[in-house]
Amino acid sequence: MLRATNKKRGSIASGHGSADLEDLMVWPQLSDRVVFMNGARSRLRLEKAVWEGLDAIARMEGKPTQQLCAELEEKRLKTAALSSTIRTFVLEYFRGIEAA
Repeated sequence: MLRATNKKRGSIASGHGSADLEDLMVWPQLSDRVVFMNGARSRLRLEKAVWEGLDAIARMEGKPTQQLCAELEEKRLKTAALSSTIRTFVLEYFRGIEAA
């Protein structure tokens, strides 16, 4: 049975020595961007892969990434975080392409 030896992403003990979590999994890299929407600046923190997907979608749709973010901001449920809305949008967009 594995158990964490500390609260950070550090070593784990397996009963047969220890292993470093970094060797077992790759943690997502987060990146911040400032996006201008509706005349205001918003800082968004998303995984690098999500930003890359959003940039690719914007290119395919022929619009700037900031415009795409503004459109998602207008459409999102106000109970949902914009970052979650963007993650879901990117995933559903590429699932739709794959299914076509």
